[in-house]
Amino acid sequence: IGSRDELISGVVNNYFQDRCAHMSEASGDWKGDVRLIARAALANMLKFRGIAEYIATNNRFRLFQKVLPGETDFGLEFFNKFADVLRRGGLSRKTAALGYHLLMQYLLASAMSEIGRLTPGKHENYIISQVTGLDKDKYRGALFLAKEFSKLESEKCFEAGLEMLIEGIARLK
Repeated sequence: IGSRDELISGVVNNYFQDRCAHMSEASGDWKGDVRLIARAALANMLKFRGIAEYIATNNRFRLFQKVLPGETDFGLEFFNKFADVLRRGGLSRKTAALGYHLLMQYLLASAMSEIGRLTPGKHENYIISQVTGLDKDKYRGALFLAKEFSKLESEKCFEAGLEMLIEGIARLK
């Protein structure tokens, strides 16, 4: 290891190698394949939380790794496999690029939400305690939403958001 960057890139490359190892072969159903890739990528991020946090806060090595000749850049391998699913789904290059970027942002946000315990369901009692007794006329919106909001759990939120994204991308196709 010649430098700090090479060390970091090597660690991140192992992270992407693990992610690629848990990707199933593309089935030809791009929406189904994206769901499987997203779930596996999120599991990878939660397995390697420190690396996911690094990637969420640094632009370096998010996509490509520094590898020696003959070594595999697993960041590139992941990008290629995911991009090929979008290509085979008949998406335009512009839509596929936007879809890939938005999906990756969503995955990072979902991972950071879980790592940081940001999902409202993890704080249900506190949220309810804060709205209990509020003026019903002044805080209609908060009172309308608080009970259901405070029950939201990570897995259901992730799946709902993933569906919204996939269907939104499909409409742009």
